[in-house]
Parts: sequence; structure tokens; C-alpha cells
Amino acid sequence: MEMKTEHISEELYESINLFGLAWQAFAEEFEGAEVKKLDNLFVTWADTELPFYNTIFLTGAANDASSFRLLAEEAVAIANRKKMPGLLTVCNDLLTGSAKEEADTILAELGYTVRIPMMGMVAEPFPLALTAPTGLRIERSYDGDTVTEMNTVAYHMPAELGRSSVLTPGFWKNAYTSIGYEEDRPLCTATVTVLGGVLYLSLVATAEGARRKGYGEAVVRHALQTAYAATGLTRTILHATEDGKPVYTRIGYRDVGKFTWYMQDHQ
Repeated sequence: MEMKTEHISEELYESINLFGLAWQAFAEEFEGAEVKKLDNLFVTWADTELPFYNTIFLTGAANDASSFRLLAEEAVAIANRKKMPGLLTVCNDLLTGSAKEEADTILAELGYTVRIPMMGMVAEPFPLALTAPTGLRIERSYDGDTVTEMNTVAYHMPAELGRSSVLTPGFWKNAYTSIGYEEDRPLCTATVTVLGGVLYLSLVATAEGARRKGYGEAVVRHALQTAYAATGLTRTILHATEDGKPVYTRIGYRDVGKFTWYMQDHQ
């Protein structure tokens, strides 16, 4: 995905592009996916049952509400032609003036409401110290079924959606995925992929009863360090939820830009 606007920083530009590249990689794992770059939109729509992999990025800058509405209407028209529901992804920092003030209202009128606010973050934290709470065993894994189900449940979606939308074995073979176990029970997971010459962290999830115990940070460190040791790449990018952001800040990530996921109201 290529998009450049003069008023944004190079790091924000990088963050926007890596977000799109990551979801392109996810979507292309599914037969029948649509990946298409338009003037102000980037479609990465797997059309699978798990909405997480069906996304349209609004990549055009807008400084007034009417311009943003036209862009949003174009994105929604594409989404409405799809069989499965999905998300619209907006970089808040591309919006100024009335576009920024009215974005939530415009999207709500079109049937999309805020699902998850996120922060684009970047770091060069390597090498990382590896620590793990007592009783937590962390291993590299290629078990896409477990990772997908853990993420689906963590984002409050039915587990069966995850089971129907697992990425191919080839994806997991080329990724650096870690899972943390307590005995044989998986409690936390993180995945790092190589995209655009950086390490992209995603698919981070911790079981609800295991949160705020250091498990999430431990498994993220393990996945990142494994990828760094294998590739030598030192720059890493992610898009954090509000709950996950403190973990990433402790590891050394810093903010570069705000994003929002919007989902269809009936989902």
C-alpha cells in the first residue's frame, strides 16, 4: 500500500502502510479475498466469517466533513457488496477540521460505530531481556488454531468464528509465534511477522483470567526476541489497543499515531 500526505510524519506514514500490509497478508490467506488499492482506500477483505480479517482502510486525508463523508460512503458501498461483515479502519491523524470532529457521527449514520481505538507504535528495543512469571512456560508455536481462537475470544467474538477462519499452515511456518502455557493450558500468545523490512507484532491475546500477571508482556518479549534473533531486524511496529498499550510502553514502544476500528452496528 502506498500513501503519502505532506502534513504527516515519516513514522506515521510508515505505521499506516504497515497496518495495511499486515492485513493484506492476512486477507491473502483466504480464497476469494479482495485486495485492492484505490485512490483513498485500501481494501483487504478476506470475506471470511471472522470480521477481524475483513477490513477497508480509509487512507485519504480529509479536512472537512463533506470530504470525509464521500470517502466513508465509498468504503461502506464496497463493504455492503461483501458476503461477510467487517471493519473500517481510520487513521485519526489524517483527519483535521470538521472531518475529525464529525467522523464518528458520519460513520454511525452509515451503520458503523467505534469498536476499538488503537495507537500505532514503534520501537527498536533489541536485544530484549526474557522473563516469565513462575509457572508460565513459553514456547515457539505453529498452532494457528489455538492462536486464532485465543484472539477471537479476547476480542469478545464467538469462538466458532475463529475456528472457521484460521490462516494457512504456511503463514504460521513463516511467522514467529509464541504461546505461554500453564501446564498444558494456553494462556497468552503473540505473533511477529516480517513486513517491509520491519518486525510487525500482532495477534496478541491473553486469557481473561490470566491478565495483569505479566503473562502478556512475557510472551510478547519472547516472540519479538525470537524474530530478532532469526532475522537481525531491529525495528518493530504494532497497533495497540488501550488495554495492551502499557505493556508495549514498558518494552520500549512509543506512540506515532491514532487509529480507530469501526464495525457494523448489528455485529
